[in-house]
Amino acid sequence: MVNGLYVLETKTKDRIQLGLGPSIPWIEYTMGNQFLIKRYAGELPVDQVYIDISDSPPDQMPSSRGVSLSIYCDPGGFMEMETCGGCPAELTSGTELSVRIITEYEII
Repeated sequence: MVNGLYVLETKTKDRIQLGLGPSIPWIEYTMGNQFLIKRYAGELPVDQVYIDISDSPPDQMPSSRGVSLSIYCDPGGFMEMETCGGCPAELTSGTELSVRIITEYEII
């Protein structure tokens, strides 16, 4: 923890995916003293909930833990910050899935 914030080192020898629930309001990526990127997930429509987005085998049921933000990184240097939308209990033809995503960029 640094200045009250949790820090994840994205330069890693392991493949990591960190799924964060809706109680986490934002994630931020800082590249040295050059720039930062901050991403927020907005409120979901009333009939939708966050779902499990983990990369699991098809025969494994998703967990009940919903994910609104995700951080992925691997040993090859690839890193992504994902914002996740919601899903209703049952998908039907014509259902619209949406979430407002805010991404802020700042040159330091």
